[in-house]
Amino acid sequence: MACETDGGLVRIDTDDPGISDPATRDLASNLERLGCEKPGLLARKGSVVKYDHGVIVPSSDLSHLHLMLDGVIQIMHYSASGRSVLVHECRAGQPFGGCDMLGDERVPAQAVANDNVTALRFRGWNNLDAARNDAGFGLILLEHALSVASTLAGRLIELTVERARDRVRLELVRQARQNMLDEHAGLVEPAPTHLDLAIQVGSHREEVSREMSYLRRHALIERVGTALRVRVDALEELYQRGQV
Repeated sequence: MACETDGGLVRIDTDDPGISDPATRDLASNLERLGCEKPGLLARKGSVVKYDHGVIVPSSDLSHLHLMLDGVIQIMHYSASGRSVLVHECRAGQPFGGCDMLGDERVPAQAVANDNVTALRFRGWNNLDAARNDAGFGLILLEHALSVASTLAGRLIELTVERARDRVRLELVRQARQNMLDEHAGLVEPAPTHLDLAIQVGSHREEVSREMSYLRRHALIERVGTALRVRVDALEELYQRGQV
């Protein structure tokens, strides 16, 4: 097996001919497609974990760095008072867990599998370990950090400037855009409860319930099975015009 060391960290060649296990080779090929430069090392270092749709990821798992391989997982970060400050989704090729961009693994968070999820878990590694061992993985972490930082900045503006009704509308648009049905509408699945939305936008359930009733009466949202269909274009236009 071709290996090299750097500062006490073992590195395995990307095209390691010594990987004989078919499952490990398939995993390494997948990692290479995601942009990793040392897929052999990552395939050996990590362990594949699976979470079924709707499962809440155990908090103990979130202390470890993960790289998404398939599916969608929703990460919700909370303030010390229990109010949601950031919600974002992770898809194939994106990291979650460990420091998870916010820079402190002690930040309260919850992760829910919005799909059947497959990820690679790296026990004992933080973001720096991953970046030092694989520059491609380091770039993935950097791109993720920049994306979430931008989202967090926008979220801060919403929570401090926007009215409650506008925060609800913007949150519904943001979530629906993750699953657009066509150029006009998207689907939020599962449909959020009024309490969940209130936590996400920093408001009260009663206020969210009033806004949701208004949107439903004007056919801007519609329940479809367990999902919520959102008129993204109409809601954005409503927000831009500042209409009640």
